[in-house]
Amino acid sequence: RDKFGLGMAQMQPAELAARIAHGEQGAALSKELCDLIATCDMARYAPMEDSPRQELYDKAVELIRRTEALTRS
Repeated sequence: RDKFGLGMAQMQPAELAARIAHGEQGAALSKELCDLIATCDMARYAPMEDSPRQELYDKAVELIRRTEALTRS
């Protein structure tokens, strides 16, 4: 959220996609980020263990690294 200057209300999949979906690489990354956010939101409100927490954490770390690399270039 901070990286893109978004407020809490602006943190929507469409807004996030618009900020980073430049080119094929950005489009794929924005979809993965939106999917991860949706999974985390689902886990917050309806706790379920489809994916182990460590797996979700590792995926989030990897997506953050890719986002950083994409926004630096």
